[in-house]
Amino acid sequence: MRPRPNAAVMLLIFAALSGCAGVSRETRVNVPVAVRPAPPAELTAPLPVEPLPVFVAPTDPAATSALTPEAERNLQQLLLELLTRLRAWAAWAQPETR
Repeated sequence: MRPRPNAAVMLLIFAALSGCAGVSRETRVNVPVAVRPAPPAELTAPLPVEPLPVFVAPTDPAATSALTPEAERNLQQLLLELLTRLRAWAAWAQPETR
C-alpha cells in the first residue's frame, strides 16, 4: 500500500507550480529608430559598359596597353562610370541635415 501525500504537501506543490505559470509582464518602450531609405535605382543598376574590356597579350599588334583600342575606350568608360557611381553613393550615404 502506497502512502498518500499529505494535503499540505499537495497544496505546497500546487502553489509552487502555479507560481511558475504566473502572468508575465512585458514593458515596451517605443524609441524612434532611423531607417535609411532604399538607394535610388540608378545606383544599383548594372553598369552600362558592354562588352567589358578583354585584356590581350602585350605582343598583340593591336594592343596599346594590353588592350585593343576599343577595349581601352571601354575600360576608360567603365572607370568613369565607376567613379561617377562611387561619388553618387558617397553623396547618398551622407547623413541628412536638419
